[in-house]
Amino acid sequence: METLGAVVGSLGFITLLVGVVMFIPVQVFRARRRWALRLTFGGLAAVIFGLVASPPKPIPETAVKATAPSATPAIAASPSSPPKTAGASAVEKAKDASSEQTKREFVELYRQVLKSGGPCDKAIGAMAIAAKTGDQYATYQVAKEGEEACGQASTAIQDLQVPSGLSNEAASAVEKGIKTCSSAYVFRQMGMQKAMQVADGDGKPSVVSDMVDNLKTGQTGVMLCVAELFEASSKVGVDTKLMK
Repeated sequence: METLGAVVGSLGFITLLVGVVMFIPVQVFRARRRWALRLTFGGLAAVIFGLVASPPKPIPETAVKATAPSATPAIAASPSSPPKTAGASAVEKAKDASSEQTKREFVELYRQVLKSGGPCDKAIGAMAIAAKTGDQYATYQVAKEGEEACGQASTAIQDLQVPSGLSNEAASAVEKGIKTCSSAYVFRQMGMQKAMQVADGDGKPSVVSDMVDNLKTGQTGVMLCVAELFEASSKVGVDTKLMK
């Protein structure tokens, strides 16, 4: 599927450029404006299909386990070790409870990232469908709604708080993942803005190129976002099965 997406995306970009070129105000192209419109929107639909054909995939659980630090072997208590007091046992239980709460907060953060980005992710696919019809108004409207959804996703993710009680290393990893996720949706937002321009008749090669670059960067960013949060989960001590 990934190979098919790359091929379709490449052919779509070529078709899109051909359509854009046919809008140049040259006499030979004026009689072919309808074909230019079809090529432009058909190419746009194919480019978007190529981008979404490889959806973000979480890092395999085995890979996450491989990156996690190995546990330190427990050292058997010597006969002379003093017995644990009731107070010490209570402290350990409190620490365990705090650790579990931190893990739950991290899993909830991950789910909030997916929930926040959902409307933007759906808008990418909806724009491909609209562009395929060749309806400029519908494509513009979907791109406009997508631009708003992607902007809201970026802001919502940026506002997420790193769970309390993490080590400095784990907190830094989570913060890095949040920043990557927020930035990914900024690029998707910019890609939608350029798509609005294309649908509105501004098919200059520079605009088309910026649109494709932004959408590609956003797609890569979403995949990296998921990967970084899965990597952070190993530092937090979260079982990756809880993140599905």
